[in-house]
Amino acid sequence: MSVPFIGRADEQRAFRTLISGARRGGAPAAGLITGEPGTGKSRLLRESLRGADPDRTVVVAGIEPLEPIALAALGDLERRLATVPGDGPRLASLVFGSDERRAETALPVFEATHRAVTAFGPLVLAVDDLQWVDAQSMALLHYLLRAAESSARPLVVLAASRPSAAAATFAKGIDGV
Repeated sequence: MSVPFIGRADEQRAFRTLISGARRGGAPAAGLITGEPGTGKSRLLRESLRGADPDRTVVVAGIEPLEPIALAALGDLERRLATVPGDGPRLASLVFGSDERRAETALPVFEATHRAVTAFGPLVLAVDDLQWVDAQSMALLHYLLRAAESSARPLVVLAASRPSAAAATFAKGIDGV
C-alpha cells in the first residue's frame, strides 16, 4: 500500500526544477537536502523523481558498512554505465576487471565514467544517505559534475544526507553548478 506524500512541496518543486532545467538547458545541476534521521529525506528524494524517465535515472545509496570500500556507493551507476555501447566495456574493465587494472589511479576510471555518462545521454543520479558515501565515490560525483559543466552535458545529481562532513563537502563542491 502506498501512502500519499504530503508536505515539502517547495523542496520537491526545487528538485524537479533542477531535473527539467538541466535537460532543457543542456547543463549539469545538483541539489542537496539535509536533515536529521527520520525527517523524510529519502522519501522526498524518491517523490522528487516521480515523472523522471526511469530509463535515465539511477538511484544509489551510501551504506555505512561499505563506506571504506572505494566506489562502493556508485556501484549501481558503474554497472548501468558498463552496458553503454562504446565506452561501457572500457569502464567495466577498469572498475570490475583484473586486480592489476583496479590498482590503476582513479583518473582513468573517472574519465571512463564521464565518457560513458556522455554516451548514455541525459542522466539523473539520486544519492541517498550521502553521509555514508565513500571518499572515492564522492570525488567521482564532483568529477562528473565538473566534466558535465565543461562539456555542457545534462547531468543531475540529487542527494539526501544527514548533517555530516560528507554533506558539507558535497555542498561546497556543487556551489555554482
